Amino acid sequence: MIETEVNRENLEKFILNICPNDKEELKYTFKDKYKEIFIDICLKEKNIWFLADKNRNPCAIGGIQYSNINNLLFGKIWFLSAGNFNENAIATLKYIKNKINYFKGTADVLYNHIYKTNFHFLKWLKKAGFKTVNINDYIKLFYYSKEEHFDIRYTTG
Repeated sequence: MIETEVNRENLEKFILNICPNDKEELKYTFKDKYKEIFIDICLKEKNIWFLADKNRNPCAIGGIQYSNINNLLFGKIWFLSAGNFNENAIATLKYIKNKINYFKGTADVLYNHIYKTNFHFLKWLKKAGFKTVNINDYIKLFYYSKEEHFDIRYTTG
């Protein structure tokens, strides 16, 4: 796995080969314009990383957006994979785990929502120290906090 440049060409290549589960999540979030919105967000984002395989085919993309809430530094983390994820799963998940461990040191709380097509990934997130909150049948919230008795529901509304 290698880090590659976040540019329009790589993003367009990625979105054409996005994992079906992640495609459904983007469609749920951004509706019909999910491709354009996703690419625009990625091009504007500062804290983003992009992985490619040995042939420079985009495999995964992720990032973190920081914000201050109630005197705590929150990091909204995200990750999407391409259709070739299974071919590179071990190396990609190892990379993501290292990123998460790094982000745990930079923020008081890490969090995001996950769509139902990716609920199977929650098992991996729980092993990485995240807690979950059921929002509805389609969305779950996952979070990690440095504070042991922290409950995100009382912080973000």
